[in-house]
Amino acid sequence: IRQQILDGKLTFAEAAAKYSAAPSKQDGGKLVPSAYRGKMPLVLTQNIFPLQEGTISDPFQTPFGIHIAQLNKKHPGQFSLEDVRGEIYRSLSRSLWDKTIQSLRSTAKIDWKIDRPS
Repeated sequence: IRQQILDGKLTFAEAAAKYSAAPSKQDGGKLVPSAYRGKMPLVLTQNIFPLQEGTISDPFQTPFGIHIAQLNKKHPGQFSLEDVRGEIYRSLSRSLWDKTIQSLRSTAKIDWKIDRPS
């Protein structure tokens, strides 16, 4: 699909409408009108932010499937620490909590007294 777009046989929007399972497929496959680091899942950030304007990513996988992305435009921006302090705190807290739960689950011994839930 990516090669068809690069060869000019399909536009990104046409490819999204034809092949995507995402709800945004009828809107040209637009992920979001604008996004910034920290607001998107890490796998998306790692694959989209390095792109130059107008370029298309290599295929990449997320828990939702396999994707390609096109970066239409970058809007550089700056936020003060006060603007993002709450979001940073929530993100770091959530990350620490997730790591703690993962660690506890990996070392926990669970003895099921009833049928294991499905």
